[in-house]
Amino acid sequence: MLFPDVKKKGSAEVMQTLRQLDLALGDPWDPSSPVSVTEIMVDDEAERFPVGPYDALAGEGVSRWLVPEGIGGMMFSFPESAQMYRALARRDLTLSAVSVLPFIGYLAIIACGNEEQIRHYGKFVVSGGSMSWGLSEGRHGSFLLTNQVSAEREGDFYRVNGEKWPIGFADRAGAMLVHARTDETISPASHTMLIVDRSQLDRKNYRITPNEPLYGVRGLPLGGVRYEDAMVPVSQALGREGAGLEVALKTQQTLRLGVAAMSLGPVDTGLRLAYGFAANRQLAGGQKLIELPVSRRQIADVYADLMISEILVASSTRLLQVLPRQLFLYSSIVKYLVPKRLE
Repeated sequence: MLFPDVKKKGSAEVMQTLRQLDLALGDPWDPSSPVSVTEIMVDDEAERFPVGPYDALAGEGVSRWLVPEGIGGMMFSFPESAQMYRALARRDLTLSAVSVLPFIGYLAIIACGNEEQIRHYGKFVVSGGSMSWGLSEGRHGSFLLTNQVSAEREGDFYRVNGEKWPIGFADRAGAMLVHARTDETISPASHTMLIVDRSQLDRKNYRITPNEPLYGVRGLPLGGVRYEDAMVPVSQALGREGAGLEVALKTQQTLRLGVAAMSLGPVDTGLRLAYGFAANRQLAGGQKLIELPVSRRQIADVYADLMISEILVASSTRLLQVLPRQLFLYSSIVKYLVPKRLE
């Protein structure tokens, strides 16, 4: 299993932990809170990375939720960690995204890495290190079989050349999972996934490209990295040579569930705000807005969609542990249906 339950914990204990995290972040409507709506809006309007809220989360040890127990982390099961993604997204989707992005690269290592890689980069993430997920390229998008970033074998190293773009956290990540071509043929075995650790590279061998402006999560850093004769040890390959597509597909199954879990948060907040407004808004005739049939129907419809989506996410994240061979089907359904239903 990808995420075995190292230590069984009850749902009450999980909810208590999430409540403690919420209390530590403060009242979102209080401008003096560590993670307030005021600061979130200022950062978003300025298209700025949310440094203050991000540091507040780091201070609460949120990165430990991204690493399994036994390696120094607190991830006792993926469903509970998905609840944390949702809780953070209730305050700010950008904040949830930048807090979870360091996990994406490490997710592939958990799924396909050897014991040394899992432990080394688990400690890296727990200590606050970030790992980005370098799949897409400007000319080929997500059509992975045509990716042109190359990794030529030279003894005990791969010589990596080419640009990955657009990549979340590309400018801040200390390491990137790079899907690189190791065979000139176009086939499922033509690429290898490499852990490119910047601490092992000379600064002249890679260049960070500017972040792209975004319309939604405007504080999310989304840019690229260009590698120029970067020498990566063969030991940094994830799985066997030629298994890059397999690693990507296996990792994406779990990643889809995380994205769906995060999408619940903003709708949860939007529904609470809409209901609060409708319940307190008094119309000219003295009637409350919530008493109008059309208002009640709209709020009820959104609530029903949210409950359906929550059930789908909860059941599918549990499948990761109890029926992992069926996850490819259910994760695809959840990734499409939940955001589509909630948009």
